[in-house]
Amino acid sequence: VYEIAVRPRDFHSPLVVGTVYLEVASAALVRFRFSFTPPAYLDNQLEDISIVLENSLWEGRYWLPFRQEVEIRRRTTWLDFPARGIIRGRWEIGGYEFNQEIPAQFFVGPAIAGLRSVRNGDTTRFTTSLDSAVAAVAEPLNHQDMEALRVEVERIAGTRALGGLASRRLAARSLSDVIKVNRVQGLTLGFGATLGSSESRLQVQPYVAYGTSDQRVLGSLALSLNSGSARLSLEGYRRIRDLSDLPVITPVFNSFSSQEFGKDYGDYVLLEGGALAFRYRASSRSTLGLDLYYEQPTSLATTADPASGHYRPNPPLGGGEFPGVRLRAEQASGGFGLDHDLYGSVSVEVAVGEFGYTRVTLEPHWLTQFIGHEFALSGYFGWGSDPLPAYRGFVLGGRNTLPGEPFRAFGGKAVALARAEWRFLAPFPAIPLGSYASTGRNIVVAPFVAAGWTDRSLGGGTPWQRTGDIRPVAGVALEWFFRLIRLEAGIGLHHGDIGVTLEVQRDWWGIL
Repeated sequence: VYEIAVRPRDFHSPLVVGTVYLEVASAALVRFRFSFTPPAYLDNQLEDISIVLENSLWEGRYWLPFRQEVEIRRRTTWLDFPARGIIRGRWEIGGYEFNQEIPAQFFVGPAIAGLRSVRNGDTTRFTTSLDSAVAAVAEPLNHQDMEALRVEVERIAGTRALGGLASRRLAARSLSDVIKVNRVQGLTLGFGATLGSSESRLQVQPYVAYGTSDQRVLGSLALSLNSGSARLSLEGYRRIRDLSDLPVITPVFNSFSSQEFGKDYGDYVLLEGGALAFRYRASSRSTLGLDLYYEQPTSLATTADPASGHYRPNPPLGGGEFPGVRLRAEQASGGFGLDHDLYGSVSVEVAVGEFGYTRVTLEPHWLTQFIGHEFALSGYFGWGSDPLPAYRGFVLGGRNTLPGEPFRAFGGKAVALARAEWRFLAPFPAIPLGSYASTGRNIVVAPFVAAGWTDRSLGGGTPWQRTGDIRPVAGVALEWFFRLIRLEAGIGLHHGDIGVTLEVQRDWWGIL
């Protein structure tokens, strides 16, 4: 089989971009994976269309259709937001029989026509309605195979612009980029834009935000260029972020909890600086990153007032200047519907100068089958050298780490967190949601155990102490509505305290 890359010279015409595989001996089509140049999209809401055509060799003679897939991705025309609508179709063709005689009775008989009268009660052919049949299988689909196609197309196109959307739009990376509430800023409003070129994948992305309680203006300005599977960006920023690498709550939920109940699940630091970043997408799931950065952290005080309750003080996390380099390798999750999967990330960070330090993290995830059901192991391991500043420290406890232990009761310059979860399906009443969807006929029951440990306290007036010994917890989680909603309850085995959280699936946190 011979592989040919299809790369148009003229991206101003409606042409295809992709890879075609031909049998050398006969020039028969074996596989064709392709997308289109921007002028091919007549609908201005179309982001892209990806198509896979695969043929299979039958009886050593014929390359006949075996699998065909199409994926259509759509977005809004005026907003650059990391959420889209997807229409996907997949066909598999098989069971070929060659040179079969067609019986004569196939061509005789009465003419095909409609019913002479309406028979609404006739159930001789259909035992369920179309609505019910579709809703029964309306579950999420894994789309990693289409991601591989898009990586191929990007490499072929190089710096040429791909996709049919406008190159200049308003932009937001998440809902919380537009509006959020926390105890150091109060109500914060922000927005950004994507200003690109219609000829190349060169983009300028400005963003600005304003906190109504601290009256602080934040923002960033990034210049980026995509070239095939590589991306180079230069960014200057003034932003507020939580110190932990492990998110513990949906940002929208945290805003509501902060405003209404005085429960803010973040510990914040102001970062001013810039970074030159390089990303290389080695495959549909693997990414390598290199950052050269300069950061100056500043401590923040609690300035807002909630509708009820009281905010806890924000810890001191500022001080010093940190130029350095970060290296990161990441393997993304394979998505839904996989029996086995291994993914995660590893990063190394080295800051130089008067306050230099070294920081290493590892976050592995392993999914497999155990006694016929899904079994997941995950971990988070981190180590920092003795000069590690507080804003790059590690914290544990409570939601999303050790449910049943007090929230962020532990911290230090070294951390280890491990979790094992066994997931199985249990029947659950389905609630219909319109004509072609429902909440699903099953609920996921997931008993789990977890353990965490921290060492070498951060100091500097921070409230976190090392665990001293390992802190184990046990509990059970329930996932409903095709695993969109997760209820989790855990008990700390040291003191018997119980923690309960209700969240949406973590895959959604990035856009909320």
